[in-house]
Amino acid sequence: MSTTVVPGDRLGHVSECAAGAGTYERQGHIYASLVGQVERVSVGEEGGGVTVTVVRSGDAGVLRLPEVGSVVTGRVTKINARFASVDIVCSQGRPFASSFGGVIRKENVRATEIDRWVRSCRRW
Repeated sequence: MSTTVVPGDRLGHVSECAAGAGTYERQGHIYASLVGQVERVSVGEEGGGVTVTVVRSGDAGVLRLPEVGSVVTGRVTKINARFASVDIVCSQGRPFASSFGGVIRKENVRATEIDRWVRSCRRW
């Protein structure tokens, strides 16, 4: 039996399960970041952990969202002195049904040592 949740609903503690898609972790607890149904998926064979995810109602498996750490392709739509606005059109080489807005700050653009900055971002 699945439960309907809204953003901010507490789903569990990090000692019991891991945060999956549609969730986030804060101060040792896992919270919903979407409106939808909670799914708990076992990871591994025996003794594996449980990952808790939130799937939007009515579009399970249809809607894909960019995830933290994904390589995305975007189209610059506006340039400002402090940032550039982008439309993110695909992730990991697979296009989205609709684009997502994003911002690239001036502080994050470099002409040199690009690989060093990318490696530091992967730690997040």
